Amino acid sequence: MRRWLRILLLVYSLHVTLSLQADTVEGIVVDAETRRPLVGVSVKAETKSDDWSSIRMGETDSLGHFKFEMWREGRTVFTFSFIGYRLHRSVGYVYGMESKDTLNIGTIALRPTAIMLQKVEVSAKMPRITMVGDTVVFHPEAFKLKDGDRLDVLIRKLPGVEQRDGKLFWNGKPIRLMMNGKDLFGGSSLVGQLPAEVAEKIKLYDKQSELAKHTQNDDGNAEQVLDIQVKPGFLDKWYGYAIGNVRTKREYKLEARAFQLSDKNPVMLFGNLNNENLATELGHEWYTAWDIDHYGRNQYATANYQYNWETKGTDAETNNYVNVGPSMAHRDGWGTDFESTDYFLPGQERSFSLSRNSYDSHELAPKLLSEGFFYTDSINQFEYSAAVGYTKTDRHSETLRARFDTNPYRFGDFPIEESFAAAPGSDLYRHLVMRDRSYQSSIKEQGDVQLDLHWTHFMGRKGSYGVQATTNFAHALSREHYNRSIWQQGNETQLWQYGRKPDTEWKSHLTASLSYWLGEKLLVDLSNSVGYDDLNHRNDFYADTNAAKLRGDVPTTVDETNSLREHTHAWNNTMKLGTTVSLSERLKLKPLLSWTETSEKTTYHRGRLDTVARRTSSVFSPEVKLLWKNGRKEGLDLSWNYTTTLPALLSTLAYEDTTDPLYISYGNAALKRQHDHSFGLKYHRMFPRKQLNLLFSVDYKHTVNPLTTAFSYDDGTGVYRAKPMNVRGGNSYKAGLDYDQGLGVYWRVHNNVAVEWAKGHGYLLAKDFSRPLQLNPIHRLSFTDKLEVTYESEHWIIRPYAEYYYNRYRYPVASANNSYSIRSFYGLETTVKAGQFRLISNLIDVYRAGNVAGFDGHRLLWTVKTAYSFLKNKATIALEMADIFNREVNFMSRSEAYSRTEKWYETNHHYLSLSFGYQLDPKPKR
Repeated sequence: MRRWLRILLLVYSLHVTLSLQADTVEGIVVDAETRRPLVGVSVKAETKSDDWSSIRMGETDSLGHFKFEMWREGRTVFTFSFIGYRLHRSVGYVYGMESKDTLNIGTIALRPTAIMLQKVEVSAKMPRITMVGDTVVFHPEAFKLKDGDRLDVLIRKLPGVEQRDGKLFWNGKPIRLMMNGKDLFGGSSLVGQLPAEVAEKIKLYDKQSELAKHTQNDDGNAEQVLDIQVKPGFLDKWYGYAIGNVRTKREYKLEARAFQLSDKNPVMLFGNLNNENLATELGHEWYTAWDIDHYGRNQYATANYQYNWETKGTDAETNNYVNVGPSMAHRDGWGTDFESTDYFLPGQERSFSLSRNSYDSHELAPKLLSEGFFYTDSINQFEYSAAVGYTKTDRHSETLRARFDTNPYRFGDFPIEESFAAAPGSDLYRHLVMRDRSYQSSIKEQGDVQLDLHWTHFMGRKGSYGVQATTNFAHALSREHYNRSIWQQGNETQLWQYGRKPDTEWKSHLTASLSYWLGEKLLVDLSNSVGYDDLNHRNDFYADTNAAKLRGDVPTTVDETNSLREHTHAWNNTMKLGTTVSLSERLKLKPLLSWTETSEKTTYHRGRLDTVARRTSSVFSPEVKLLWKNGRKEGLDLSWNYTTTLPALLSTLAYEDTTDPLYISYGNAALKRQHDHSFGLKYHRMFPRKQLNLLFSVDYKHTVNPLTTAFSYDDGTGVYRAKPMNVRGGNSYKAGLDYDQGLGVYWRVHNNVAVEWAKGHGYLLAKDFSRPLQLNPIHRLSFTDKLEVTYESEHWIIRPYAEYYYNRYRYPVASANNSYSIRSFYGLETTVKAGQFRLISNLIDVYRAGNVAGFDGHRLLWTVKTAYSFLKNKATIALEMADIFNREVNFMSRSEAYSRTEKWYETNHHYLSLSFGYQLDPKPKR
């Protein structure tokens, strides 16, 4: 029994403890004339990368000495400021958490001056930071702020705090925002709206997990908390903001938020109205925004309410709450896509296709969200999250397609309209294989229910056990209408189609878990999860070519080939085993093994196919990493992994889908698994005195049985057929060099170069699938170079930059299809800051070559924005001129072994915008 217990413990609860470490920076600051130590000098260390910035701040002690830890690696600018002394800057390189060395930057001599006052200066009456036990306390009065500054401005000034991807971090660790000991209702987006003066103190501490609080043992799951202590006079009052924006082409945006700041019953209201193609959603602690389509219109409103309370006998820090948030969204999107494709046939033959798809969509989406966390007594804790939603989408589109036996651009610039107007006997008509104009309309209604319940029982200092249940249920009904007018070989055919698709999906999991302390050093985590997925899909499909059989505009003849019934249920389980082995002080080995077992069953009926498919699979995915580090100056990472990809079970059935009679797809019962071997090497070398950082990388990948799509083409009817297949494996080799050097305090040069060579395979376009397919190797050579030079001072940021992308495609079997593409950007970005004014300019020259759709050549893009803040920074007015020369285009290209595709579309990129925003701050209670 003990032997089996040990095996279970090894499999289910492998724990590796890693000790955190960091670079330590220290030095001494003295008066340049008297050489006496200076007390209270502000020391700021800023480490910056392309997408993040980390700031550490400290002060000199009574001996002029300063010392603090650096958690982020990179080039660091040290700034020393003190009242009555000139600003001093120096540059160094720190290694962050990967090192525990000490960087002594020596003695810094500050020269006195008559007037010298920096924004980061500290009040002599109040220290910025004090320590109370293990809690760091920040004092807002000690930070220099402008009237009207928001709370997020104060938080970003806190030593060690940085913001990445909209999230806050302190010393590289994520921060959980709280207010008066409770989770901040409204999330991190709220701190950008509250005035900084609401904060009396800001506390930073580690909040133990619920398990650690009960067992008095650290389980390593503590969270960093930034707790905003709000002044009493600012609670239970309403705050808010409003912003309005108008653009040329009659575009607009109106957005407003109002919220009651309370640690008992907070309330938040939000609304957004715009036709600038921006969709919005807001929850009780999150906010998201995204593009609706190429063009779009959004109307969104939500209200959120939370009830907080305390349970007798629980810890004082326990945060019990239940919140609810109904919302309503109404969105419209529209746009037009243009596409040109060149298909490769055996020999030197080619097939060409043009398409234009214009569409519009309408969506209505009410939703109700609720979450809760609470104790019923001192040892039983419950959590839940629930969501109920309904979505109705109405979509209409018109698609024009034409296929040719020669390059259609010889007849004009994207001659899709000319193809439909071509008269018999014309040159264009003779080379036209097929043309199709289709209208589609669809209505889809879907209801969703999601529920997650979690109960935990704490067993004193021994641990806890619990049960978690999740279920997701969705039911949808789609109704699709097609009206196709197809011309083939001089004959015109009218086809009406209608599909009714009811779908139901239900996914549920039940998990039992146990966390148990064996002594004070070993925590055992055991869990077992049982999951079941049940999916039912149906399509009742009708098609007619005779208008007399229509009922209204709906066909009445059942299309057996495309009517289907599918019922699938599946079970899967994944286990992982990993560890870290320290072979020496510099060398670490990290193996990881994942095991996934899946059992699936699909009952499928479509046309003459009536089958039951079963599949039970086990997939092992090993991975090994070898990490070597030679002190602070260099490091080497080696990695290897092996992955297996299973084809979707449905794709292994021998079905035929003729819903689109011009693009027919099939399943393939002979599909095999795809396997990938990947190897990576990264070598890192630092030259601190030269402020130089070099990173060299090499990657290799070998693929066995890659999954691809094979196509056949009927040059008489213009019909394409697609079938999933495995193809001969391939290899890719990639090497890269990243060069990053600081030149003094204000200048930085960054260049990233990469080259890749890849060999893959595909199949040339076939006449039909009954004959052997011709393999077509593809050799791709890619080169990328991204260079930028940055100058940054207090009032100026100047950044000239260049990006160059080159791709060359070679086809040994079909050399006539060889091609290349070039895309480059040469730009100058400038920011000027003067008092309450800010001016931003971005001038770019975009160059493209190697394309056939008419977008080659140079395009000059220029966007300018200026902003002015007033009324104690509560109000801001901004003017923006986007794409002044009206030259931007959204264009993309893709090359495969069997085709080359170019696609483009239009958006509103050329406009003049005027915006005004205002923050509403109530007067505090006295």
